[in-house]
Amino acid sequence: MIIKTPAKINLEFEILGKREDGYHDIRTVMQTIDLNDYLEIEKSEAFSLTGSLVAPPRETTIYKAMTVMEETFCQEFPIRVHLDKMIPVGAGMGGGSSNAAAVLYAINQLYELKATKEELMGLAASVGADVPFFILGGKCLCEGFGEKVTPLPPNEEPGYYIIFRPHKRISTKQAYYDYDRVGQPFSEAARIRAPQLDDIFEIFPDAVISGKGPTAFVFRNLRLNPELPAELNRLITSWDGDTYVARPIGR
Repeated sequence: MIIKTPAKINLEFEILGKREDGYHDIRTVMQTIDLNDYLEIEKSEAFSLTGSLVAPPRETTIYKAMTVMEETFCQEFPIRVHLDKMIPVGAGMGGGSSNAAAVLYAINQLYELKATKEELMGLAASVGADVPFFILGGKCLCEGFGEKVTPLPPNEEPGYYIIFRPHKRISTKQAYYDYDRVGQPFSEAARIRAPQLDDIFEIFPDAVISGKGPTAFVFRNLRLNPELPAELNRLITSWDGDTYVARPIGR
């Protein structure tokens, strides 16, 4: 089977505190968008991962998702996975988490396990903080360390996001470590680590840092802004990063 796995942006993000288990309690609103990776997944004699490799195969979220299913159901679920990656790596757009959610879904289908969506979301929390959200998708409020997912109504305004991804990676682990050390909000820390974001905010004062960053975005209403802003052409010629235009997608 071939599965499109969408990226996400964080429309809102707040750290509420650090937990005793080392995780952080957060409150965030996430939205899936039509920027996708593509996974081809099928049964196999043994696990294999080909295509766009961003880490050794057995260190990926894809492999972790498979092992969580195997440990839960006490049997092996070998799969062959081919990944075509379009979602930028280290940009805070959830590519790895989205891939993992797709593997949970695929194994459930290929091996006819008949796990419910709620059961898959519970297993997803063992893989990573954002993975339960991608089981559901759309627009959701995510709380706890990300495992508590509540669907929200979609935006009534038709529109698109202009997404700016600097040529800079920010590790989630390092971002939380720095937050614990100095208490600096992710949005401020991202602009320090990726100063080229200042160019974005100069032209688009309403830009928002997505989660830990460094990705930023602006929303434009199709009724009010049917065409891309003229300022975008001027920015792209000197912008040290990538630019995407994506629409929100539902679950």
